[in-house]
Amino acid sequence: MTSFLKGLFAPSGAFFGSIAIFATVLVGAYISLYSSAITGQFNNLCLGLLPTCEGAPLNEASTAFRLLLYLGLFLLLREIAVNRENNSARSQLHSYIKSTPSKSFLGNYSAYMRILGARRLEIKAELNSEAPKPDVVHKLMRECLHGVLSLAKDWDGNEGKSSVYRANIMTLVPSGFLDTVTLADGSMDNIARIIDSSKLFLYNNSTLGKLAKCSGILVLEDTTFTVSTKVEFGERDDFIKEPICFPYVEQGYAGFTTQPIIPGAPMCASFGMAQYLHHTQSEISLFLDNLAYKNREFCNRFKHDVLEYYNDIEEAQSILSIPIQVRREADAEQLPVYETIAVMNIYRNKKGIFRDEDSAMNFAQLLEPICYHFGKMLVSLAQIEPET
Repeated sequence: MTSFLKGLFAPSGAFFGSIAIFATVLVGAYISLYSSAITGQFNNLCLGLLPTCEGAPLNEASTAFRLLLYLGLFLLLREIAVNRENNSARSQLHSYIKSTPSKSFLGNYSAYMRILGARRLEIKAELNSEAPKPDVVHKLMRECLHGVLSLAKDWDGNEGKSSVYRANIMTLVPSGFLDTVTLADGSMDNIARIIDSSKLFLYNNSTLGKLAKCSGILVLEDTTFTVSTKVEFGERDDFIKEPICFPYVEQGYAGFTTQPIIPGAPMCASFGMAQYLHHTQSEISLFLDNLAYKNREFCNRFKHDVLEYYNDIEEAQSILSIPIQVRREADAEQLPVYETIAVMNIYRNKKGIFRDEDSAMNFAQLLEPICYHFGKMLVSLAQIEPET
């Protein structure tokens, strides 16, 4: 009822439209009625705008012209309101069209899902062989990741033709995996070195000190699961030279003081939801400014290190991060429980990948079943690579 009344009494609505019609008819009738008198009074017009009109009688011609001015002003204001509403509706329609998959995309998506199913069968066959080879599984997974890039370019349309697209899979390592025992026996030496060298921690006194204030780390150890539109199908993208490591903090974390959750992949890992950065550098800079205002322990060292890292990654001017989740066992009467074990990042060397956040989130929804397949592949890979 409220929306109906708003539409009725809006400047472009039926009520003011009726007034415009009635006023037009009324002014027309007045001019028609006094047309003879008006014709003879053109030399004595008084519009109320000149000093010479003071004390002059208001004749029919003056009244007619005043009415025409008022009517013209009213119709102009209503036309502006109508154009504004039309532009708004046109913008909403344009946004809807942009976020609606094209026929060619849906065809490519269906074809990709068939290919993904075939690659999963190949991975299962390799894992069940007498001497499974991790490198073979890695290549098959990169081929699947390359297919995601093809879908991303297709979703972007013409904007994707001149951009370089990249994707990677970062894994989550809970803090409980690294303690004094695992650090002493050397089983997690590589991860420990990556944590020590990472500057993306606000609290960074030691390895265990960093981990004590977060749920774990989100890490890209090497280029095993990195692809690009600039390399051959299924090959590694060796553009990334150094390991990447972020802290993440899950909901319900018991600690009072936590590492800051940087937007993008770390926030995706923390909340288990897709995250979008339209322009990486500007959004990270805004995040740091807000953090400096809210966190009394914020320091310039952390701001400098984070800005330096993001200013150096020109290949990631915009990023979409999507959680890779697996289903955990739960009681029959409980709802399924999904746990985030990795994050898929899709990015390009120009800002505005997927145009805007709404379009990016729609694409992320289409990738949910694909990410579930990647989760199953990562779990299967752990059979021959326990360190995974």
